[in-house]
Amino acid sequence: MLKIIFLLLMSGGIPVAIAMAGSALIYIWWTGTLPAFVVIHRMVSGIDSFPLLAVPFFILAGNLMNNAGITN
Repeated sequence: MLKIIFLLLMSGGIPVAIAMAGSALIYIWWTGTLPAFVVIHRMVSGIDSFPLLAVPFFILAGNLMNNAGITN
């Protein structure tokens, strides 16, 4: 069931990350094992970490240095 929901969302043109999160949320809501707010809270708290935030900022710093002419 989870794969079917994921494939339906992907065929609708939704990006992979959102389709994965959406299919998991729909499946958990459908089965009723966990309340939806618990799933959303865990997803948000999972990406609220300094190592995960450091990666996009490192890429941003590299792009800024490249555009400013600091790097070769």
